[in-house]
Amino acid sequence: MNRNNQALKTWQLNQADQPEKAPMRQSREATIEALKQYITDITAQIGTPVTMTVTKEHKQVIFHLKTTKEGLLIGKHGKTINALQYLAQTYYDHHTKGKQLMMLGCWRLSAKKSDNC
Repeated sequence: MNRNNQALKTWQLNQADQPEKAPMRQSREATIEALKQYITDITAQIGTPVTMTVTKEHKQVIFHLKTTKEGLLIGKHGKTINALQYLAQTYYDHHTKGKQLMMLGCWRLSAKKSDNC
């Protein structure tokens, strides 16, 4: 019995030395609101301030970005918008539990055709 009590005390001391667990993850709505601010800050820093609307569907969240500098937001061969989408997906996955697809785009609908920016 004495050996078991000593082992239990040693285990409790070791547990006390462990760092605290990470805080609970945010709710999906709070993360999406924080993500909107994150994207707005990034686009302002690259010189393309945006306004956005968010559409939530079953397994995806779509950010509709509106700006006067669409070419700069998209970047050469879409690299800038793809990088922003990657950052958004990583931010969401890090701050919430569960998976949803983050999509960013600056769609413009005209009477004759529908195109991406």
